[in-house]
Order: sequence, then structure tokens, then C-alpha cells
Amino acid sequence: MRKSRLTKSRSNSTSDRKDLYKVVVLAAGRGNRHGKVTKNFHKALLPLGSAAVISTIVAKFPNEVEIVVALGHEAKKLRHYLELAHPEKLFRFVTVSKYSGEGSGPGYSLLACREYLQCPFVVTTVDTLVEENIPRPTTDWLGVAQILSEEADQFNSVKIAGGVVTAMRDKEASGFSLAFIGLAGIYNYRRFWRAMQTNDHLINDELQLSNGLKALLADGLAAVEFTWHDTGTEQALELAREHYATSDSQEEHVFSKTDEYLYMVGGRVIKYFSDATIAKQRVSRAQNLAGLVPAISKAVDHFYCYEKVPGSTMYEMLDRVLVKNFLQWLEINLWQPVTLSEPEQRAFQEACWKFYHDKTTDRVKKYFNDTIEDDSALTINGV
Repeated sequence: MRKSRLTKSRSNSTSDRKDLYKVVVLAAGRGNRHGKVTKNFHKALLPLGSAAVISTIVAKFPNEVEIVVALGHEAKKLRHYLELAHPEKLFRFVTVSKYSGEGSGPGYSLLACREYLQCPFVVTTVDTLVEENIPRPTTDWLGVAQILSEEADQFNSVKIAGGVVTAMRDKEASGFSLAFIGLAGIYNYRRFWRAMQTNDHLINDELQLSNGLKALLADGLAAVEFTWHDTGTEQALELAREHYATSDSQEEHVFSKTDEYLYMVGGRVIKYFSDATIAKQRVSRAQNLAGLVPAISKAVDHFYCYEKVPGSTMYEMLDRVLVKNFLQWLEINLWQPVTLSEPEQRAFQEACWKFYHDKTTDRVKKYFNDTIEDDSALTINGV
């Protein structure tokens, strides 16, 4: 059912301390609601602000808390991103063998992690974002948010009284106006696991978390209401992006470009390329241009990262003096005179024309086709 891999980012790991709880992130599913964009990619790695969606989730928990990540679809990419973006965190990666088809689902993924969750823990799905702080699992609690009662059949809907969950209906027309958002604190973990192991009821062909959560109702399952952002669909993710937009977000990044992504996390720049060969070539290029481009600190398959250096872009500072100084710097540090034969000269000129003229023209056309902005003159730094 599973394979486990523990990544210790700190030499003085505190994962065995009895006063600490654990966190499990359910990230095995395919993310089919995002369509083609997640066919060969993981929905948790889609950009949100300046990082990936999953960064917002793991940032909610203290560094000393072990985070168990249930992996399935595109497991290696998700693991590599987390190791590059969050070396300060303590991750345990569990590979879930069945993450699609009948009998899979969040309940199955959670059971695959059972061995490493023999203590109070917080469970969250990988597309659940909340604004508030997440409580420790010092009691059993359920994360809920308001929904329209007529939409209850799309959720695991709940009814509460006095702050306690009194009824739970999974994907049924219950008329309830609160939904379980995929985030919960499990204090009575032994009771929860017994229920999960003995209840194999499937909903939409999947094993659900509600099979275990319902066992906690008798002794009181507290309802904790959150401001919820679901990133499980393209439309919901766009709304979340608007909310989480930051000053260092890549505002001009084209998110429909699914072959490469740029992230900035914890003072590091992380680049992803769907073609691992391109990533490898970029690493080789950085080595050849050592001293002229940022030094790559780590590279693995589709990713590489380097230290983020604060500064302004040339576009922001552009004037005639700067251009002249920059060209002089290039002539001294980068450009080298080369004697070309006549055929080589023609080939070089053709390559330059394709790169500087054709490519630029194509990009400008694509920009105006994709936006409603008029093609007109712009003033840049007063010119």
C-alpha cells in the first residue's frame, strides 16, 4: 500500500517528542478538475502568489512538527519541490499505491499513512487553504465553512449545535448550510483509526474521511469555522490567487504556460521545467557563465534553485546612460570577437532575426490576442 521516506531538514530533529502532534497532507490524487494542466503536473504545485499552493499549507505549521505527505500522482515532482522550497521543515513522504479508481480517495490515502500517525494529528487535503491559524489537535475538531444549503449534496455537509457537530451527511441533499472543508484535528486517534479500518463504505467510488470522523461525534466533535479557499478547480484557484496576491507575486507570469513555472520561497528562486532536459541545460549554462549569472545551489530532475538577490529590473531603471554602461559592461565581460565565414555570417544574421524580430513579434501578437489591452504607444520612464 505504501512506501515511506523521511526527510530531516535539521540535525536536531524533534520528531520523537511526545508533546508534539503531527500533520498529514493528502496529496495523492490526480487533480482532474484542473483539466489538462495537471495531466503531467501536480495541482499543489500550481503557482499561488510567489510560491506553490502547497507552500501556503505547510507554512501554517511550526517547523518542529513532522508533516506526513501522502504522495501518488506526480509524487517525485511534489517531493522535490517541498525539499527545495522548505528545507526548514521536517517531511515524511508516504507513497500511496492506489490513488485513482474504485476504492481510492482521501480515506485510502490516510490509511496508507496510519503507521506514522499514532498520535494526535491534523489532517488536511492539499487543496484546502484557510486564513486563520490552525488549532493544535488537543481535542477533536472539524473545519467547516458556510455553503448554500441547496448545494449540500456536493459536500460533506454538517449540522452543529452549541459549537458541536451533531450530524454529518456526505454528498447527500441534507439541507445543511455548513461543509467540512477537508481540514480536521484528530485527538482520539485510536478511535478514529478503528472506525476507518472497519468502515469500507465508498462514496462516488472513493473511501472518505467521514468513515472515521463520524465515530468522533458521540463524545463531541467541535466545529471550527474557517475562511476557506478551495484550490481544487481552475475557477476557485483564480479566486484564491486574487486573495493571496502579494507585492512579490509574479504579476506578469502567464499561468496558462504549463511547461515552466517560477517560484520565490524563503529567499530562494525555484524554477520548474516540464522537460527535464531543459532544466539540465540551464544548469550547465549557469556553470559556463559562472560569475555572470546566479550560482545554482541545488538541481534535481525538473527543478533547480538559487539565492534570490534583491534589486530592480533594467526595465524599471532604463535610461540612455544605463543602456550605454550596460553595453560597455557586456563588451568587456561577456562578448568576444569571433571571425565568421560568409555562410556562418548569414546563418548568424538569420538566427538573430528569428530571435530578436520574429520571436518578439510573435510574443507581442500573443499578448494582444490574450488581453483586451489596445496596441498603442507607451511611455517608459518619461520617454
